[in-house]
Amino acid sequence: PEDFVLWKPSLGNEPGWESPWGFGRPGWHTECFVMSEDILKTPFDIHGGGLDLKFPHHENEIAQSCCNSNNPELIEGYARYWVHNGFVNINEKKMSKSMGNIKLVKEYLKIYDGEIIRLALLSSHYRSPLKWTENILVQSKSILNKFYNFLHKTEEIDDMKFKNFKIKIDTDLMNSLLDDLNISKSFVCLNKKILIDFKKIKDEEKINIRRNIQFLGKILGIFQKRPTDWFKINEKYSSIDQDGINALIEKRNIARASKDYQLADDIRGKLSNLGIEIKDEADKTIWKRKIK
Repeated sequence: PEDFVLWKPSLGNEPGWESPWGFGRPGWHTECFVMSEDILKTPFDIHGGGLDLKFPHHENEIAQSCCNSNNPELIEGYARYWVHNGFVNINEKKMSKSMGNIKLVKEYLKIYDGEIIRLALLSSHYRSPLKWTENILVQSKSILNKFYNFLHKTEEIDDMKFKNFKIKIDTDLMNSLLDDLNISKSFVCLNKKILIDFKKIKDEEKINIRRNIQFLGKILGIFQKRPTDWFKINEKYSSIDQDGINALIEKRNIARASKDYQLADDIRGKLSNLGIEIKDEADKTIWKRKIK
């Protein structure tokens, strides 16, 4: 009498099939097990769900898979790994439809870049609850800015010298990921590396740090933009008068051509005060925003 239901009667508005036990449908646990076996084939690698599904739902799925295989000991015959995530909480309560406290990603995307939202959701270990606040999004943006700044500073070096650079994955970074996806620890590892004195390390080391950041980013779905695009998206360039900057650069070029180097230096200083860095090339002068 305490066993879970395998077959339950269907009401008039519910799907149903004739069976030796009457018109009905599979129980929830049976339904999930059969769909998984039919579509994914068994065993498959990862079965996920919230912590509240661990019992009874997932244990009942395992029970049915063991019976179906006629091998009660074959627990991994259905799914090799079970991953149970913690809840997203708002004001100490689980975010859910029944509570009426659902926050939609599409609403946050009007304010924040998707990478900020993604990192905010990853800020807590997947098995732990996540206390969702506006501050988490602000912190995530700050973290991304810091790493994108490093990517920005190394982008030019990378483009010039290191197209075929062979990455050496940091041991601590890899171990943190293998430690049940300890993402927070992996960021601690990378954070130590970008805090080094940038001028005192070789280009090869800078690029290896860059590659490690990109390695983690590819796994997590962040750091997928060019740094300049990232800072534009996040309104770092919103106050820049591009026409005014181009006019100053043109005025400086005329001064240089006239050998009025004092005026040229003054204009460079003015641009620097505006947060603009310039670089003279053979046929043109290019500029970019200095990122602090």
